Amino acid sequence: MNLLKSFLAAALLVLAVSACEYDYVPVALEIYVEDAAGNDRLDPASPYFIGGDIYVYYENVEYPLRYDKEEMLSTKALLTQLDGLQLRRAESGHYYLYFGDLDGSQDYNCAFALHWPDDSLDWIHYRRNVVVLGVVTQSWKFNGKRTGMPMTIVK
Repeated sequence: MNLLKSFLAAALLVLAVSACEYDYVPVALEIYVEDAAGNDRLDPASPYFIGGDIYVYYENVEYPLRYDKEEMLSTKALLTQLDGLQLRRAESGHYYLYFGDLDGSQDYNCAFALHWPDDSLDWIHYRRNVVVLGVVTQSWKFNGKRTGMPMTIVK
């Protein structure tokens, strides 16, 4: 009888876990850009601004930088929608490039080419594996070197 109870308890546990839906956080690139002196290169009101001709290539599509003052303040939501490359303003007042959102429940092994106004390119590689429900491994590389996200680039 104990074996039957154990089996039923295990079966109920499996059903309960499989009935749960897990909501993955969307994935996005968040890139701060400053010069060697620490000046914010993405502040549109600054003489150091370089945002006029920045875009990202992702999956053979070019995403030019978009910015609208009303949309620059960052908001958080779990809705996943690829909105392209945007200029956003953090609560700290610093500006950053935002590219997203990618579906957080998917595996990725992809590269992003970041094109700068001087026609140079930087490469960001992203690898993500969804191992089991809610368990994810991921890594970021900037021009072949491990990094984290958000990242800061000196330009």
